[in-house]
Amino acid sequence: MPETLHLQIPGVPTAQPRARSRAFVSATGKLTSRTHDAPKSHAIHTFKATARLAAEQQHPGVCLTEPLSISVQFVFPRPARLQRKRDPAWRLPKVDKPDIDNLLKAVLDGLNGVLWADDKQVFQVTDSSKWYAAKDESPKTVLMVTR
Repeated sequence: MPETLHLQIPGVPTAQPRARSRAFVSATGKLTSRTHDAPKSHAIHTFKATARLAAEQQHPGVCLTEPLSISVQFVFPRPARLQRKRDPAWRLPKVDKPDIDNLLKAVLDGLNGVLWADDKQVFQVTDSSKWYAAKDESPKTVLMVTR
């Protein structure tokens, strides 16, 4: 029988930035490059730390090792242009940046070793969506993990 775990990560969802490479000339005169991740000040580090903390608090001692199916909803703050009285109060689709695949990568990487042993266990993403929050809702990431 499948078991589903629900996890809510508070705060604005943050996308995993692309690794950057920088070209330089080595001491031997060869042109080479190095890749580097996001700087320490990037918001992705705070998002991943918040995700790990939420997983440890909401599901203490759980580190899944079996194949997993996940569903993720990314809820962003509602912009001022959608907060007029005549605008609907419910969630609205978000169709601009960040890309959904980079958001998903941040969640998968951030929960490695905490909620699951490794993100390679995720064999299926049944749903992933980006929303502007309802008028009375705060930003968050909602994750459902099915064994």
